[in-house]
Amino acid sequence: MVRTVTMKNKTYEPEIGASPATLVKVKRREKKTTTTTKSDEEDEEWAIAKMWCVGEKKKPDGATVDQGGAGVCYRKEGNVIVDATSPQRTKAVRTMRNSVTMQKILDYCDASEISVRHWTERVKSVHPSNTRKIETDALFMSIAPGISITQLDGRLVKSDPIGARDALANVDHESVVKAAVMDALLGQCDRHGENIFIDVVNETYSKMTFIDNDQMFGRGWRACVTESVFIPGSEKFSIARFSNSHVNGDADARRVKTSVSLSVMLDYRCHARDGFLGKNSFGDKLDTCLSELANMRIEEAMNKFEFFDEKDAKFVLERAKGLKEFGFERAMLRWQRNSGLKNVGIGKNFRAFPWPATCCYPSLSHSQGENTALLSCETDTSQRLKCKGGADACMFSGGWEAVA
Repeated sequence: MVRTVTMKNKTYEPEIGASPATLVKVKRREKKTTTTTKSDEEDEEWAIAKMWCVGEKKKPDGATVDQGGAGVCYRKEGNVIVDATSPQRTKAVRTMRNSVTMQKILDYCDASEISVRHWTERVKSVHPSNTRKIETDALFMSIAPGISITQLDGRLVKSDPIGARDALANVDHESVVKAAVMDALLGQCDRHGENIFIDVVNETYSKMTFIDNDQMFGRGWRACVTESVFIPGSEKFSIARFSNSHVNGDADARRVKTSVSLSVMLDYRCHARDGFLGKNSFGDKLDTCLSELANMRIEEAMNKFEFFDEKDAKFVLERAKGLKEFGFERAMLRWQRNSGLKNVGIGKNFRAFPWPATCCYPSLSHSQGENTALLSCETDTSQRLKCKGGADACMFSGGWEAVA
């Protein structure tokens, strides 16, 4: 895997992550013939290969995490691991297909620049930690430049809070709006700071890239409406803004002594014109894409985007209809408040949270009695926002008002 990344004069080690799959960094070699000299050249490209059911998974120190589902995920023929038919294998196939479907939809909606690219290939190789031979399908992903927002939160904010804030402030507005719309359209359930990479290209531009898009269409390790730091009302957004100790604990949000996550700067309202999307204001290409999806038949969507099943295709087409009919804010509020999702995981029902005031550019402060620099939101955390005139009128209101 990628060992270190240097950005803004600091060296970072990427997080280990929590994927149940095996991830390896690979160099893909492909021979190509140049048209001018007719000579063969070798085109090399680094990528990440994500594989399920290929044997035991190990920690960096060599300790075994699990046995890789022997007899469930795979079967052995001599020293060769081959695919097995099992619920776990079916889940892996679905995950790979979903990622390819997402890629096709991103391409169709002219939004592919916000994510790493995804494709699948058949792999014949040797497991890097136990030398077993492998023959399986793998999900390939291009490598995201930069480092995760979680890394920025954990290290750069402490040493250079202004530089960290500028890194997020220089992400272009169009990319953030596209990200929010696509997360809503695809029902992304796991869009948090570890899965968003920021690359400081120069002093005025930072590129944002998604990774780990597996959990979509309203389900993942637990069901959701949309869990994304780009969209208020979700748990992921609320944790970034008010801390996990407040959202999933008893801490007073107004007395949290840690910096607010830089993710709050990706609130789509900070990047949409007038802080509001409403109807038909996603940008010409996204508007066209959503209109076409809203009017597409399930059979056509299945063929065009290669959905794993009709349920997923119906989910996306219905989301597109909702965004076009009600506008972004009204659609999200309807879905969040009327989800009816129960027992979605770890003993919880799906939770929708109030939409707080924006925190587009956190202020620099210091923790009381200490020299530690903090980024904080100056707005009163007891405030919440509602659509002017109520949810049914929000697509016409052009903005929001704070209420106690």
